[in-house]
Amino acid sequence: MKKVSKPILYHERLAIESGLKKGWSYQTIATDIDRSKNGIRMEVVNNGGPELYNAEEAEKRMMKVREEKKLTVSKTLIGKAKDFSIRERLDMIETKISMMINLLEGIKNDK
Repeated sequence: MKKVSKPILYHERLAIESGLKKGWSYQTIATDIDRSKNGIRMEVVNNGGPELYNAEEAEKRMMKVREEKKLTVSKTLIGKAKDFSIRERLDMIETKISMMINLLEGIKNDK
């Protein structure tokens, strides 16, 4: 099973930036902030590399990505809702209500 990593936090990004400025290896930085070496490497590579890494810019970039993901999910849900006419939505609701009534009547009859 693949281990799910948690997002890198701003204070960790600051530690990464500081470690890079001190000339530390990815492994040393990873050990310092209790992260994987590969996670640190990917963070640095995705944000300009060791010479250009900036914690504040990396954080801004990540916030933008998170916001775009939220918008994408919202647009997807809205799009799916628009695929049905009002009549179709009412029919689905009516069907669900009928199913719930039948279920409740079945429970009542079992008693």
